Amino acid sequence: SIVNAGALTVASPGTLTFNGASVSNSGTISLNSGTFSIASAGSSLSQGGGSIGLNGGNLASATTISLSGGTLTGDGTITGGLNNSGGVVAPGTSADSTGIIRITGS
Repeated sequence: SIVNAGALTVASPGTLTFNGASVSNSGTISLNSGTFSIASAGSSLSQGGGSIGLNGGNLASATTISLSGGTLTGDGTITGGLNNSGGVVAPGTSADSTGIIRITGS
C-alpha cells in the first residue's frame, strides 16, 4: 500500500506502473508527462483529498478510480473508470484556463 500525503510527480515520457499496490492520495500527484498506471485488478487508486493534475501526462487504471474528495484538474486522458463521489473535476490548469479531460471507461 502506498500513501501519498506529499508530492508525487511523473515527469518522464515513459510509464510509472503500480502492480498489486493500492495508492491512496491526499497530497499532490502531478502527471507532467508519460502515464501513471494502476495495472492490475489487485491495484487501486483512491483520493480523499489533495489533487491529481493531468499536466501533459495521462492516467490509466485497470480498476475504477475513486475520487471522494480533492480535485482532478488539467488536460489529458484517463483510461479506465472514474467514480466521483465528492471530488471536484475541473478541466484546465487554473481558474482562467480551459482544458479537456477525456475519460475512456465507465
